Amino acid sequence: MFFILKIKNLPLDISIREASLIFSLCINDVFFIDIINDSISNLPIIYSKFYSKNIAFQVFNLLNNKQIFGINYPKIICELIDSNN
Repeated sequence: MFFILKIKNLPLDISIREASLIFSLCINDVFFIDIINDSISNLPIIYSKFYSKNIAFQVFNLLNNKQIFGINYPKIICELIDSNN
């Protein structure tokens, strides 16, 4: 049972190192982190799986609609998915 957090609206040159750094303060609660390309837009998406719904929801609330890459980049968009459904 995992809870999936997808992060979109990322810089085109994002690396797995940067993606992992985003979750560094809760890394023990993260099962998996990867960067995939969206099948429609071919833009990068961070795909992460969490053990805990509560931690995934907290991370979602902290990151969603924030300019974490600086003012020259758009706000990121997060999507939380319950893998049990």
